[in-house]
Amino acid sequence: MALLVSGCASSLDAPGPLVPGELHVGPRDRAQARSARALAARAETPLDDLRAGVAAAWAYVRGNTRLGPLAERHLARAHSELPPGDPSRRDAARVLGRLLNARASVLDLSRVELQRELYAELAQDGGPDAFAFSCFERAARALGHEARGQRVRAYGQVLRLERRLRRRLRRDPDDLATLTMSANYAVTFAGAIPVGRRVRLRRAVEQLATQQARWSELPAHARDESVAPNVRVVFAFWLAEAAAAAGDRDEAARGYARVRDLSSVPDTTARRQLAARAAERLHNLDSYLGETALLPLWPAGQASCLACHTEDTPIPERDLFVRSAAGTTDPLARRSSP
Repeated sequence: MALLVSGCASSLDAPGPLVPGELHVGPRDRAQARSARALAARAETPLDDLRAGVAAAWAYVRGNTRLGPLAERHLARAHSELPPGDPSRRDAARVLGRLLNARASVLDLSRVELQRELYAELAQDGGPDAFAFSCFERAARALGHEARGQRVRAYGQVLRLERRLRRRLRRDPDDLATLTMSANYAVTFAGAIPVGRRVRLRRAVEQLATQQARWSELPAHARDESVAPNVRVVFAFWLAEAAAAAGDRDEAARGYARVRDLSSVPDTTARRQLAARAAERLHNLDSYLGETALLPLWPAGQASCLACHTEDTPIPERDLFVRSAAGTTDPLARRSSP
């Protein structure tokens, strides 16, 4: 799912929310929505709400954007009615927190305090993901400051979060889960916050290059293609885009070629779309090097949720920057430079 956006710039750069009707949801992804609605209609107990909420959340990240409020409603009810310490309450908090990440990724901060409370609860429960949840809680805390107009305090939280991640990686450089989270934040903050952009882009390129080279060593749940069939190709595309934005020609060329040629992944609509975009980038590579219009890196915001999880729904290209070597714009892209 999409990570959180925060910062102290006078105008944060974030993509707009996905709008029902702009997506051409494929039949396999539509089937998930039908199943979720049926579960929601029969929900009577907290566990029914949990099952309906999880199903609706999966439908949402596969392009059925109208089901976001339904998923939030059932998950919030399950979380509030299940007792503290119940594993099902933890499941509800985890999935609801991820849905609220998607809200925050387009700077909808209307539920940011609930988002922070959920991650604080998950972090306090301990377990192998406690550190990640504590990072999400700190990012949500930054968003809370942003929502209240406290941008200096928000940026301070961002800096503290980045320091925590660096300390963790200094202690254990082989912690690929934390390295991937750090790269995610570097990509997100580079797109949202002009201050420190070049440093964050370099960090993202270095960390994503390591992640791609050691992909098979990631925790199994982080690369589970039965849940997120496009997760590897999305990260590979972000590496290439970050390298291009940073002006690193060699890394960008390697990255785009990797996306274009990656065959050991599910053959989804999104994979073919990203491969085609990578081929276009390679063909016109010099026109993209050092181009800040690539930021925030596409697919961004709620579209990044869909990009990882969809089977036969294309990724919306409303926020994709495309320019040919001659300086003309791609008619499929709505975001362009002269």
